[in-house]
Parts: sequence; structure tokens; C-alpha cells
Amino acid sequence: HRGALYPRESAGPGQGTDPEWSSEIHVAGDVAMAQWRYYQATGDLDWLRQHGYPVIRAVANFWASRATEAGQNGRYEILHVTGPNEAITDVNNDAYTNAIAQRTLEVATEAARLLGETPNPEWARVSQKLLIPYDASRQVHLEHSGDEQGKYAHALMLLTYPLGMKFSDTIEQNDLDACLKNFGKPGYEVGMLGN
Repeated sequence: HRGALYPRESAGPGQGTDPEWSSEIHVAGDVAMAQWRYYQATGDLDWLRQHGYPVIRAVANFWASRATEAGQNGRYEILHVTGPNEAITDVNNDAYTNAIAQRTLEVATEAARLLGETPNPEWARVSQKLLIPYDASRQVHLEHSGDEQGKYAHALMLLTYPLGMKFSDTIEQNDLDACLKNFGKPGYEVGMLGN
């Protein structure tokens, strides 16, 4: 893949030491969004140009190359990942992973424009068609593709905060309720709601 993928865990020399089973690539988006949040807090365009944007751009290029075009409608998916709930491994279209990828692609476009650079058109194409699993009849997001019953819902509220995605009050409440239903069950020790 192109761009930068940051490890979830690293050793002294900076090499990834993630467990063999780990596919928590959402961390790359977390790193990119930290750069953006720093710029938002400081308004320091020189810092963004020299330090933040190179990271954001590299991670956006990673997401654009990691997403897979699926079907005739041009939808993009991110397959074979582990989301923030590390107990559920190797899923397709983890809601948080896809959402942080989408936000990174959007932020990269915005940062490029702020700096007078031309954004990679691939960023907009992928972000606009990236699947974030959602059940329209129940107005709730799915933790990942295939979790229609909400059995694994744990990190959906992260779409609203810290990612800042805008949904109706009903959807935000339904996402939170889906997570609360599972909180404290075995396999949900990550504690996203407790932090």
C-alpha cells in the first residue's frame, strides 16, 4: 500500500511489534487526526505545513490505497481489520476504522486547500463512497458488516466523539444504546465507555 501505516505498538527502534493477529490499522487514522487536532488547537499553519500535513497526507494515501472498490455502485470497503474492540478480529468494514479513514481523507483534503496545495482527487472519491455499516430501518450503525443484531457493538459512539461525525439525535442515541447493551459483557474489556 502507499502512504504511511503507523503501528499500534512499536519497539525502541520504531519497528512495529503488534501481535501477529493484530490488524488494528485504525491507529494510522488516529495518528493523522492527532495532527489535525493540534493544528485546530494552535492555528499554526507553519507547523501544519512542515510537520502535520506530511503525516496527514501519507495516512490519507494509505487509506486511499487500502480501501477496496466493491460492486458496480463504486462503493469502497476496508476488509480484514480489527477495530477498537480487540476481542473481535478479522472483520470487514469496522465502523470506526472506516469512519476514521473517511475523516482522515476529508481532513487531508481540507489541509491541502488551507496550504494552497492540490488535494489528491482520490481522497474525495474514496471518502464519499466509503461504507460505514448502517441499518436504516433501525437508525443505528453496525459495529462491522454482518453485525446486524448489534451483538458486537462497542465503539459506535466514537463516530460522534471524537470523530465529530454529524448524525440525528436519534441515531446518536441508538448508537450509544447499542454499545451500552454490550458494555461489561465478556469480550468487551476495552472500556471505551469507561474512559
